[in-house]
Amino acid sequence: MKHLITTLIIFISISNILAQDKHDFSIEFNVNGSYHNMERANNYIAEDPAYKYMSVSPEKGYLNTLNLGLDYTLGISYQPFNFMDFGVFVNYQSSRFNRTSSSQYYVDPVSYPDSTNTQYGNIRNETNAFSFGISSTLYINKLLHFDRFNTIFLKKIIISTGIKGGIGFSSFNEQSGFENSISDYTNFQYMATNFNGRAELGVAYPICNHSFFSSIGVKIGYQLFKTSPLKNHAGVHLYPNDDPFSNDDYLDPDKKVSLDFSGVYYGVYLRIGKH
Repeated sequence: MKHLITTLIIFISISNILAQDKHDFSIEFNVNGSYHNMERANNYIAEDPAYKYMSVSPEKGYLNTLNLGLDYTLGISYQPFNFMDFGVFVNYQSSRFNRTSSSQYYVDPVSYPDSTNTQYGNIRNETNAFSFGISSTLYINKLLHFDRFNTIFLKKIIISTGIKGGIGFSSFNEQSGFENSISDYTNFQYMATNFNGRAELGVAYPICNHSFFSSIGVKIGYQLFKTSPLKNHAGVHLYPNDDPFSNDDYLDPDKKVSLDFSGVYYGVYLRIGKH
């Protein structure tokens, strides 16, 4: 988050300097809530042997495991035409699910074969994706000459539609830690790289005439971002987390775990620069 704030400050400074000359450059910061279609990742978690010991009920855990996330986008654009601009963007999105689990183990299977104890732990599953690419925005209010209306509100309102396309680097992480366990902590990561495309609709209103903090609005859009099967640093794919010796489908190519960030997103955005 610190890196994101630092980047935002740099972009604000650059945009403000450039805007003082021709008012053609602008930057935009967007914060969204997003819905992800993480069926395979959710199934992976559901098939984890530790899942049945979860203290979180399925209604509050599995159904919303990794489907809801947060999304941050930062872009800088140049407006060569009154009704359209072109630019570049960077995006970070993530979703996380924590579950507390407990399981029984034998204290001393030789001396005390019937004596058991309970160990408690926490398992965190997390998806992350960083994307960058190019963008274009069409200003419907400019194209339809809203400035000719008689009311001030319609003259100033900003209605836009835009598209974004680029490369996304995504990862699936699992961290676990248990008390009274020999291997009390594990951490692994699987990754994939794929295309990230977006289409969105925005409505904003100027909050001042100066180029700095010029308008604030809301956006809704759809993201297309489905990854190839995940691999770790050694090139090994991620498969469902169950017992390989009791599942005939284990290592079936169709069972490889992949991520799907595709879905609807919505949020607010701040635009700094030309209206």
